[in-house]
Amino acid sequence: MNKTFELALLVAAVLAEPNPPTWDSTRVFVIAPGSTTAQATIDRVLAENGGHEPAWNGQWSNSRYAFLFEVGTHNLNVEVGYYTTVHGLGRTPADTTLGNLMVQNGDFNMTGGALANFWRSAENVRVAPAAGTPMLWAVSQAATLRRIQVDGDLQLFQYNCCNPGAGYASGGYMADMQVSGNVVQGS
Repeated sequence: MNKTFELALLVAAVLAEPNPPTWDSTRVFVIAPGSTTAQATIDRVLAENGGHEPAWNGQWSNSRYAFLFEVGTHNLNVEVGYYTTVHGLGRTPADTTLGNLMVQNGDFNMTGGALANFWRSAENVRVAPAAGTPMLWAVSQAATLRRIQVDGDLQLFQYNCCNPGAGYASGGYMADMQVSGNVVQGS
């Protein structure tokens, strides 16, 4: 193929894509500050793709979700389940603030903890939890945090009050993080 023809195909493909793109509104949510339905939507997705032992409902879900938060302050508790991604739409993390962002243990027995908490991510948001409350990200593999600004502490495991001890957590990936408090690695 010659270069002119390749360029013409590329231009045609770009022009065929609507701007803004057409997304499945049952799976991709663009959330404006002050939305009155956002918390209920987040909670509904978590009920489907979250889950704790023994149900583990989210681990076997075929559903995939994206929460795209517009610039501004969102007084929401965003708990992230399986196959769910969270993104701030600002130029920097400071442009989009969430009340809290968290991943709890998948198994409240400390021998399981967060070892099966994977396939979730968050990017480009500022997290401002209530004073004394850390941002909790108890995860295992394939659970990335990128370009996150945390006002306070970041806790990478969950302590289990009912079965005392720290639940296991085996990692995840973090890049370009700013944490004003402590990073508590825990387990």
